[in-house]
Amino acid sequence: MNLNKAVIVLSLLAWFGGCLPGYFGIIRQIPYDESGQEEGGVSYRILTLEDFRSSASSDNAPHSKKTGVVSCARIRMASKAKVVAIPQPLLRRGGFPGYIGNFTDLEFYAVLDRECLAWNQRNAEREVSILLEHEQAHFAIMEIAARRLNRQLYEGSLKFRFKGATQDEVGRAGEKIIANILTKGAERALARSQQFDLETDYGSLVVKQGSWVELLQEEMEDLADYIGGP
Repeated sequence: MNLNKAVIVLSLLAWFGGCLPGYFGIIRQIPYDESGQEEGGVSYRILTLEDFRSSASSDNAPHSKKTGVVSCARIRMASKAKVVAIPQPLLRRGGFPGYIGNFTDLEFYAVLDRECLAWNQRNAEREVSILLEHEQAHFAIMEIAARRLNRQLYEGSLKFRFKGATQDEVGRAGEKIIANILTKGAERALARSQQFDLETDYGSLVVKQGSWVELLQEEMEDLADYIGGP
C-alpha cells in the first residue's frame, strides 16, 4: 500500500472512530471555526471600500476614532490541518505507553472578518485612498506574520513534540499547541500594528505611511513562497 492510499484509509478510520494499532497512525481533524472561511472572512487581497460594509460600531478598534475605520484581521489555521497520533511501539521496542503526536497539512494565513468591517463616513474625513492604504497595511502585517509561521514550518524551526496515553489526549495536546502558535503569532502582529499606527499617527503622516507600505510590500514578496490558505 502506498502512502497516499494509507492516508486515505487512515482518514476513513478516523472518521468512523476506528483504530489501527501498530500501523502508521490515526489522523484527527482539528476543530475549525468556519467563520474564518470565505463566507465569513476575506483571505489576503487588495481591499476596496465595498469590503467595509458592516454596521459594526467604529468604537470597536483603538484606532477607529482617528481613522473612522474598523478592521479586524487575525491569523487562522488551514481547515485541512490534522493531528496525527502515531503508536509509540512503532518508534521503540517495549510496551504500549501511548501515542506520539504530529501535524499534517498544517499552514497559516491571515483573514479579515467581514462581520467586523466598518466604515464610518462621518469620521472619515481624509482621502479614501489613504484610509484604505492604512487598513491594507494592517492586513499585510497579519499576513506577513502568518507567512513567517509557514516559513518556520517549512524550515523546521517551528518545532513541537507532544504525546498522550490515548488518541484523544494527543488531539487535545495538538489543539493547545495550535492555539499557542496562533496566540503568539497574533500578539507579534498586533504589536507591530500598534507601532505602525503610532509612527504614522494613524495614517495622518502620509509620507511615513508610504515608507511602511513599501517595507511591507518587500516583505510580502520575500515571503511569496509561504502563502497559506483555507
